[in-house]
Amino acid sequence: MRITKIYPSHFVGTKLTFQNSQQWLPFFNSNTKAQKVMLKAITSQQVWQINEEETTLYLAGKLAADNFFVLENFLYYDLNIRQKQMLQLLDNFCRQHFFFGLRFEISSQNKTTALCDWLLNNAFQKVGDSFSRRCHYHTALVLGGGGARGAYQIGVWQALQELKINFSIVTGTSVGALNGGLILLNDQKAARKLWENLSTDQVLQFPAAAADNHALRLLLRQIRSLTMTALKENGASTKPLQQIMTQTFDGEKMLQSPVSLYVCSTRLPDFSEEIYHFQKEDLATAISWLSASASFYPAMKATEIAGKLYIDGGYRNNVPVDVAVKKGATECIVVDVKGPGLTKKYRLPKNVVQLPLSSPWTLGSFLVFDPGRSKTNLRLGYLETMKYFNRYLGFWYTFIPEETAEFNIYWRKFCQQLRQQQHPLWQLIKSQAFWRKLRHTYGKEVAFEVAGLALVELSGVWADILPTEIFTKKEFITQVKEVSRGHKEELNATLSVAEWLNLYRKRLFAWSDARLFFSFLQVSQLSFTVPQILWENFAVSLVAAEFSKFLWQAETK
Repeated sequence: MRITKIYPSHFVGTKLTFQNSQQWLPFFNSNTKAQKVMLKAITSQQVWQINEEETTLYLAGKLAADNFFVLENFLYYDLNIRQKQMLQLLDNFCRQHFFFGLRFEISSQNKTTALCDWLLNNAFQKVGDSFSRRCHYHTALVLGGGGARGAYQIGVWQALQELKINFSIVTGTSVGALNGGLILLNDQKAARKLWENLSTDQVLQFPAAAADNHALRLLLRQIRSLTMTALKENGASTKPLQQIMTQTFDGEKMLQSPVSLYVCSTRLPDFSEEIYHFQKEDLATAISWLSASASFYPAMKATEIAGKLYIDGGYRNNVPVDVAVKKGATECIVVDVKGPGLTKKYRLPKNVVQLPLSSPWTLGSFLVFDPGRSKTNLRLGYLETMKYFNRYLGFWYTFIPEETAEFNIYWRKFCQQLRQQQHPLWQLIKSQAFWRKLRHTYGKEVAFEVAGLALVELSGVWADILPTEIFTKKEFITQVKEVSRGHKEELNATLSVAEWLNLYRKRLFAWSDARLFFSFLQVSQLSFTVPQILWENFAVSLVAAEFSKFLWQAETK
């Protein structure tokens, strides 16, 4: 199931699926009236489109103070869909957002006895003209493998606790399994403290484990030391990690947890998947299974249990969604930190929804544990979760919701000015090529109505603004301005090799988006005498720079 928020620039009214859509619930006297009201609701950004195979649904509504979704209009396009299937998709939509339930009103003149009976037979409660139905949850937290990036998952857990979102199942692979063990302790502060002080030498045993890694040459030296140890000794020892688990895990505390933990590992020599139900009453054996799940062979030694060898579960199932579903989950909160491993292709049952809580940021090396990087990843996990549930907004960065609206208001004013001036830049913005390039550069599709926020965020990415704060408009603009004037602070963080190379590319490669953006910022008057195709290639950097100038000037007025 794919859910998309609809904006006027999507031109839904021109699509055959909308033109041929019908009412299921009789909110209005005719389909034509329902379609007109739906198109009007799009302008206030209260419409969502749901796609499931051949089915397309359009729904308009808003969230009530009691966390019920109040449905105000509903259209569907699928000649063969049944009422129960539409109700299932509506229920999935509500559970995808962890609403308490669904509510709507149908006027007396529109509702029939048959419809009322059907709704009551499908768990709706009726009060006057209002019908409501509670959502029922059996939620799993799915924690993928990813080594040192695992602190992100603890940040997600922190946010879920604040949001009072509970789960009864945890499935984990590798570091996800270890974090699952920490969750069973139900001590969020202790988990944060552990990650914020964890270094490579506390996890693995090799000569350069405790070495500094805050520069590319130092990081490569540390990785080389780990590689040589793995080759000589058939994997680095994980005894330091096992000692931490023995010291940290408290069997009595774990027994008090109502959560069930399922751990994925891979058995040698046939590389078959092994699922272990964490036994809280047999802690020594359970810790061995956690160690097995996190034994990233050949970098780390395999773990022996009952005469058999086991290695990292990521070789067979790095993000164990299927395990959660088999254990009865109807909602899977999936925290994939993009570690190396096999992610199974798995088709969710119709009644199961998946909530992806991944970061667009790369989260660093999966082999190098660094307290500073872990603090950053903890924060990113927390912020990403709060954004998913609309407490904050943003993709790369995190903003107070009201502040993002201002970016988009200024964007509309900027475009209006260009259009009135018949500026060549407006021709660029109108082109499909610009929006394709923006989607590629930004990392997701961008609607015209919210492009102001996207361009502002990209300016932050190019300026290497750290994504760990909750920004106001003024704070974010100020930081980008300071970078543009050369007042940039030196980066002090543990980066992966890929991150170091990307940083060098941005700063040194003449045609990188970052270099182009800051170059365009310095140009007071653009010349459009160069070939159009050249401007199209630089379009996103150019438009972002010109919009930034417009925004900064507006801020000073």
